[in-house]
Amino acid sequence: MPELDGFELAAMIRQHPRCQKTAIIFVSAVHLTDLDRVKGYATGAVDYVSVPVVPDILRAKIGVFLDLYRKTAELERLNRTLEERVSERTAELEDSVQQLRDSENRLRLQSEALAEADRRKNEFLAMLAHELRNPLQPIRSAIDLLRQTKATLAQLQWGRDVIDRQVDQLVRLVDDLLDASRISSGKLELRKDIVDILPIVNGAMESIRPLPNAKRHQIDVNLPSDPVFLDGDSVRLTQVFLNLLNNAVKYTPSGGYISLAVECEDDSVTVRIRDNGAGIAASDLGQIFDMFYQGKGHPDDGHGGLGLVLHSYGNWFSCMEGPRRHTA
Repeated sequence: MPELDGFELAAMIRQHPRCQKTAIIFVSAVHLTDLDRVKGYATGAVDYVSVPVVPDILRAKIGVFLDLYRKTAELERLNRTLEERVSERTAELEDSVQQLRDSENRLRLQSEALAEADRRKNEFLAMLAHELRNPLQPIRSAIDLLRQTKATLAQLQWGRDVIDRQVDQLVRLVDDLLDASRISSGKLELRKDIVDILPIVNGAMESIRPLPNAKRHQIDVNLPSDPVFLDGDSVRLTQVFLNLLNNAVKYTPSGGYISLAVECEDDSVTVRIRDNGAGIAASDLGQIFDMFYQGKGHPDDGHGGLGLVLHSYGNWFSCMEGPRRHTA
């Protein structure tokens, strides 16, 4: 090799990207000292053979290095496979840990929800006992009065009116409880038919009219002149509008304003009941359809109720969803 020796060639080979791991065996008849061998190993040689060369020995050396290369390559492959498996297992472990955390969060949220539901149930039972007890005392007083032989006709009429009003209140409470029970057990039955909503709304207005008159409320009613037909349960719709109007009257201060309007647009009917009463706090809007939930009113508001009406409405309307037909 004129103008180039084996050490320089080995260095050039090592500089090539594809040959950085190539095994190099020096075969030399000139550089035979130990220093030469050290220099050869320093340039990247794996062995140093002097001339004359014994072919069998050279082949044996090459075989050793080839076998070492194959085993090294296999070891690297196994190492890569092991690293991939470790990486996969690590990812699986991280997923498992995340799933465990998610499960813990779900369990915590469920536990909090159960505790909240239990708290609401206890509050509801206490409220129920109070609400059921309230009508009983006036009924007892009226009965005691009716038992008196010297009661006047006006007193007797007063006693009958008290009993009538309080029994109606008890019936409403029991009806709310029955509806809630049917909803919880999945036995709520809706009898849908093509009904005119205007007589239903007018009937609800007539039922509550004495109440707003007593509180000097201004009532504004805006109804279409033609019938408005839709698919619905007339009994449930009557109950819905009656309770909504009754709440509007109860929670609107004396001399307040209440409006009722029936609006038709395309294939839908909208009934709007508005008042200038206390309304529902924004913090309560997300829970007003939950069982046993009541908004946080004033402790002395004296309105009563079991907190089941909106829960029932949410379930009724979900059962009555579908095409609505009307003519106007």
